[in-house]
Amino acid sequence: MPHSSADKARLLAIVALEAEHQYYGSNEYRASCPWSLLDDLAQQAWSMKACSALEITPETWRSAVEACRIPGQSVKQLLAEIRWGYTEKAERPE
Repeated sequence: MPHSSADKARLLAIVALEAEHQYYGSNEYRASCPWSLLDDLAQQAWSMKACSALEITPETWRSAVEACRIPGQSVKQLLAEIRWGYTEKAERPE
């Protein structure tokens, strides 16, 4: 179980990427509805499927979300922010 805020943010980034990957590989994906246009509840549902595939408990997921989210921020906004940060770091040359 991740302990630090950075560990929890990494866990969320991994789950967000896996959820998006699963969505695009599913029968539910429509070219007219990219991941970014899914509503908050749909992204949370896909995230829970990703957690199951990654063997991450729902409690660990919720703990990470609560530790990283600022008041008033949706899970969708949080995942986008974290995913963007990790994608940007991965693509940026050192």
